[in-house]
Amino acid sequence: MKQLCDKKQMRLWALILGILFLPYAWVLAADNITVGNDTFFSDGSSAVINDIRVVIDGAPDQQESCAAMAKRLIRLHPGDPINEGTIRTTIEALKLSHRFSAIHVDSISESEGETLTFTLTPYRIIKDIRIQGKYPLFERDILNQMTLYPGDPYTRADLSAQTGAIIERYKREGYIGTQVSVKALRDHGDENTVILVDIDKGPHYVLGTLTFEGNRNVSPNALKWRMRVWRAALVPGIGRFSEYRLKKDLDSLLKYYRRKGFADADLSYRIDDPDNSHQVNVTVQIQEGRRYTVVFEGNRRFWNLTLKKDVVIFTDGNRSNIGVRKSVQNMKDRYREAGFLDARIKAEATDVPGNQADIHRLRFVIQEGPKTVVDAVTIAGNQTLSETEIRKQLLTRPPTIFHDGAFVPETLEEDIYAVTTLYMKQGFQERTVDPDVKFSEDNTGAAVSLKINEGPQTKVRSIAINGLTVLPETAARKVLVHKIGDPFGKAALDAEKEAIASLVSEKGYPHATVNASVNYSEDRTQADIAHDIDPGPLVSLGEIFVSGNLRTTEKVIRRELDVQPQSPLSLRSLHDGQRRLRDLDIFHGVSYRTFGLKEKEETVNL
Repeated sequence: MKQLCDKKQMRLWALILGILFLPYAWVLAADNITVGNDTFFSDGSSAVINDIRVVIDGAPDQQESCAAMAKRLIRLHPGDPINEGTIRTTIEALKLSHRFSAIHVDSISESEGETLTFTLTPYRIIKDIRIQGKYPLFERDILNQMTLYPGDPYTRADLSAQTGAIIERYKREGYIGTQVSVKALRDHGDENTVILVDIDKGPHYVLGTLTFEGNRNVSPNALKWRMRVWRAALVPGIGRFSEYRLKKDLDSLLKYYRRKGFADADLSYRIDDPDNSHQVNVTVQIQEGRRYTVVFEGNRRFWNLTLKKDVVIFTDGNRSNIGVRKSVQNMKDRYREAGFLDARIKAEATDVPGNQADIHRLRFVIQEGPKTVVDAVTIAGNQTLSETEIRKQLLTRPPTIFHDGAFVPETLEEDIYAVTTLYMKQGFQERTVDPDVKFSEDNTGAAVSLKINEGPQTKVRSIAINGLTVLPETAARKVLVHKIGDPFGKAALDAEKEAIASLVSEKGYPHATVNASVNYSEDRTQADIAHDIDPGPLVSLGEIFVSGNLRTTEKVIRRELDVQPQSPLSLRSLHDGQRRLRDLDIFHGVSYRTFGLKEKEETVNL
């Protein structure tokens, strides 16, 4: 093994990233980085960079602009120590530019240090996608099946991936043996690429005969008129048969059967092998199952029409009796919400006397039981908040003109949460609300009592903002939720932290952190709040690189983006610029990436 300490030997790191990058998914995998003899100075030597060279392996008209961009993206400088981390960071920046299809890094050891040579192969950009033979589909239908779009980097591997989805789309329309050719043509006068999609649809299937098996209660004509594939076949010359639409038709027929009461219905189909005339004969196989009729017994509180809304077998079916069980549960929930806590519902299926055995009557036998009504709600232990304020939070209450007074345990739980939240907002951090319910002997009445232990009310005595150097303290105090003398709340404290951090971040400190601490008095009636701010490093916006714009000038994009290099980095401004570009409604998509933000660099490229 050659010794790395020998400064005169040439070290080839073989950092060949001959990666055909996807347009939007950029991942730097360790397997794509190989090293010549040893892995980044494993012997512990501390090599430094002597010089950096950039070679563009592309057309002459690309070399100057690509080289200038690469030099701005390479975050290495003569005199910097060289290691695996710095190389990987630089490669990631070059990849994020969406400009280079291959990155090759060589290192030559010299007495003054390492000379790095970056050999970069520029992408060819897709300038346009031209589609021939698309009828009867629209161009948008074809583009929606493709993973390429004008402005994307071109890679040869992407071409073969386009044909399958397009062929499948035409197959859905009923075409047989569709042939799709996707070629890349270099546009005259530049290095961009035009994608040519040539479609030969081929012949299409037509419907021959449509027959039904097992339909004892619905006539074939009634079924045919509900099928789109059959109606399309009535139009001479243009009626294409599509298996995709056949499946949609069967879904529609299944819903039709269920609406007619056949909750156990099941439909399938068989397509006979087409002959040379491309006619297909379709047989729809139907298992109608039992036909259900629904009756309710014992229901006095709700009408039959109301309870029928809870029966799902006519919409969801009844496979493995799941539909019946779900219907029973829905009705139990309805009764419980009305105060019938002990309602019992049983479903029974019986043959209808004098009719065929496959017609069943589904009988829901209901024992409603007593309705539990709130007799009274008493509140005890409240000293600071009035009983009126507390009652406004309660949905559990005795009957009134517009309220039936039904007692529902779940509603009481929500009421307890509402009262607890009310106290918390008023600064009672140690409050407790304990409910107690006493039922009458016949369970028709419920007496509800709420026992409240307020605990001390904590109010804000002082608010300190420490470490704020990037903007006036008055600006930060404007976003505070708490004021001196206000009740203290933890939720308000968290909101203040976020608001202050956002203010500081917009001044060019995206790594700002705010740590909030609270000191309570001995009796916990007063709280001193301190917001300690660490702004982190000042970050400036560096270079702005734009890619994918073939028809829109970069000037227009920069104008709408409305951010300037060397200005303090504002993530909100970047989001606003992205929104303005999307609002132009002329782009397929607008996305941006920041390089250097995660690494906490002082300058972040966009």
